[in-house]
Amino acid sequence: MSALDPFTVPRIVERIGGRRRVHHAPTPTEDAIVAGLSALLSGPYRFAEGGPGGWLILERPRLALGDDRLQPDLAGWRMARVPRLPDTTPLPVAPDFICEVEGPGDARVDRVVKRDAYGRHGVPAVWLLDQEHRLLEAHLCGPEGWSTKYVDLKSGRPVSVAPFGDVPVALGRAWP
Repeated sequence: MSALDPFTVPRIVERIGGRRRVHHAPTPTEDAIVAGLSALLSGPYRFAEGGPGGWLILERPRLALGDDRLQPDLAGWRMARVPRLPDTTPLPVAPDFICEVEGPGDARVDRVVKRDAYGRHGVPAVWLLDQEHRLLEAHLCGPEGWSTKYVDLKSGRPVSVAPFGDVPVALGRAWP
């Protein structure tokens, strides 16, 4: 295979604010973290196993929000607001929650460009996970802009973080 083979050089392409952004595809560690987070949140928040349920959580959905084309690592919709997602790709419905696992070189785009795009489209909760330091930044968008809560996940203890504050979840267990 040549170095230009698209399978050997995977990329994710997004369009944000009229600008095309190409970045690396997830590493196996990022994939494992996203799958772990999805499983940890889905038990109590999707399937109501020891929690309230009422959420639909998807890994790496492709979103069409206005002119923006985005692909977050994890997204969630409250079923009370969106009882059934359209069966189209990309999805035209803004999520209630987004999580981005920061990979190499992603920090500025995730923290500024993508977070602000999600805010413009009405996404009220954006989590940014620093996979190296096991640190969660939970950004909540309110009438006065973004507020941020920092949560250290190294201990592996259950934490309560909006919008999933009803039942503590051991998010630190998502790391392989």
